[in-house]
Amino acid sequence: MYKQHVFCTYIGTKFIYNPLDVLIMEEKILSSLMLTSRRLFSWVTKFKRKRHLFYELRNIDEEYYVGIRGFRGVGKTVLMLQLAREFPKSVYFSADSTLLKPFSIYEVVKKLADIGFKNIFIDEIRELPRPYGRGFVRSETTPR
Repeated sequence: MYKQHVFCTYIGTKFIYNPLDVLIMEEKILSSLMLTSRRLFSWVTKFKRKRHLFYELRNIDEEYYVGIRGFRGVGKTVLMLQLAREFPKSVYFSADSTLLKPFSIYEVVKKLADIGFKNIFIDEIRELPRPYGRGFVRSETTPR
């Protein structure tokens, strides 16, 4: 049995969870997302050096949701892609992809899990919704 992980980075737009959204993801959208993911897994191999955080995150031994925060250009995406290559049944996508605009992140993650992905790496989540109640939790790096 594989461990399941969801890694995400977030910086600054809106991440909206809408469980009532009934749009169905087209097969070509998922195919494009998976093709981009595989292409980026190959691209990241040019970065040979791995940071200390890579080894800590790789050794997580239970189901976790992990958020990676930081300033632009510090290597969050490279770190996530390096991790994704280490875990079986991994997929990466950017939450700000124009292909995914009609769907909530929840819908995308659910669909990817339904087709067999166990480790889902989400980049460019801009704001996190409050777990209970209205509004958004603003991260320290989110512009006001």
